Amino acid sequence: MSGTSPTIALWIGVIGALVLMGGLSWLAVASIIRRRALPADRYRGPSVLVIFAMIELGLPFLLVPPLLAFTGGDIETLSSPGALTLQLLITPLGFFALLAVFVAVPRALDGVRLWLGAASVRQAVIGLLAGLLVWSAAQVLAGVLVAILHLLGINPEGEQEVTAIAQQLPVPVAVLTIAVLAPIAEELFFRGFVFNAWEREYGTRRALIGATLLFGLAHVPGGTPLAVVVVLLLGLLLTGVYARTRNLATTIGIHATFNLASVLALFLLSGHG
Repeated sequence: MSGTSPTIALWIGVIGALVLMGGLSWLAVASIIRRRALPADRYRGPSVLVIFAMIELGLPFLLVPPLLAFTGGDIETLSSPGALTLQLLITPLGFFALLAVFVAVPRALDGVRLWLGAASVRQAVIGLLAGLLVWSAAQVLAGVLVAILHLLGINPEGEQEVTAIAQQLPVPVAVLTIAVLAPIAEELFFRGFVFNAWEREYGTRRALIGATLLFGLAHVPGGTPLAVVVVLLLGLLLTGVYARTRNLATTIGIHATFNLASVLALFLLSGHG
């Protein structure tokens, strides 16, 4: 019985996720139908929080069937490097799929340009270089916060879930998933989608605050308190940069370099080959 209970619990979670995703999808489609008569300069898609709930609540459980198929139904191998790689690959694809179905196809953000040709190439290079400064500043800030917490008698130990996953993967795989796919997917969602949608509904200031907080909230599961604070500040910077440049390539560049430096530093410190 002890061998089957985890399987039953997983499949109950999958069924619950299917029901949740079905209900959220219905809300999303209903919103698109209701809002399609709005002017083109308004946001005409489903609630940002509905799409966010799909990603944070429904998608993780929906990943279980393909992961189980990949591992031959062995739950214990879900933590194997192959299964972890598949998980890190499927997650950004889920971002892309949901944004395509519920935002791009119904033209919910008509007029928002994600690629600006040569200008995006230039801004991507600037972002990649600026990311080094941002990462360095984040390390200094983290060191200061750790020192303050130690003075207060608090030991901010703990390891982020993504760090534990990265350590089990080959370096090229970790770089591809964490430093390439994840920044592109997250910037498309939090800056390209969330910020623009809320800006059209509530104005720039509220959109900046909302997109920043949602970005931080997304990193709470599996994250340490110290890491969440750093991510929250990173999100504020990225959203502010996008609000100023209106070029998603800039924030993708910063985000990619930040993640790449973090991954490489992790492997260098751990001696991972």
